[in-house]
Amino acid sequence: MNNKVIALAAVAGLIVFVLGALAGSRYYGDQMTASRESVSQLLEQKALIDQQAMELIGLRAGKDIDQQALESLRKSVASLDAQLSTQEEELMLYGKLLKVDNIDEGLHILNVGIKSTGEPLLFAYNFVIRQQAARLKTLSVGYSMQVNGQQSDEAISYTLAELDEQQASAIAKTKLKYFSVIEGVIKLPEHFVPQSLLISAWPEKLPAVRRKLTFDWPDARE
Repeated sequence: MNNKVIALAAVAGLIVFVLGALAGSRYYGDQMTASRESVSQLLEQKALIDQQAMELIGLRAGKDIDQQALESLRKSVASLDAQLSTQEEELMLYGKLLKVDNIDEGLHILNVGIKSTGEPLLFAYNFVIRQQAARLKTLSVGYSMQVNGQQSDEAISYTLAELDEQQASAIAKTKLKYFSVIEGVIKLPEHFVPQSLLISAWPEKLPAVRRKLTFDWPDARE
């Protein structure tokens, strides 16, 4: 009798885990579908405006046209290009998240990125904190980011609060059920040579359950 109870409990636990995984996958799948539809609509709008702009440009050879109308069309195309870029980035993000469904339970740090803003010592950063669990619930999460490198031939580290003026503390907080995209801009000190990032994330109520990821600093100056 006890063996039957144990077996039934094991089966029930397996069902709950599978349903939780399917629910997470369904969420990301729905988001990808919505993003694809949005990209498709934006492409149709852009193609129409591109056609109108080309027609107006062609007419300029025969007669004068409203320059303001042409400029308005050009701005519309630029705006649609920006929206398309954002939608395509989101689509890529959902796709990457869908490919990591076999990871163990808990928090995970994914899709770390660092790139130059074009201004000296100023860099944009981003990463994703994702929750993997059989039963997902909204979670308060603490996270930190540390930049390690060399300055005056000495090893030195800077916290996020020391580099990002939008961060008041070395430990930041966010809430998530599926995932949270963390992004911002950091300014490096002069003569500091960055080598790596150390990113940590943990449930706010369980600081000992900490996930860490080290990310090599890309040579963004090339």
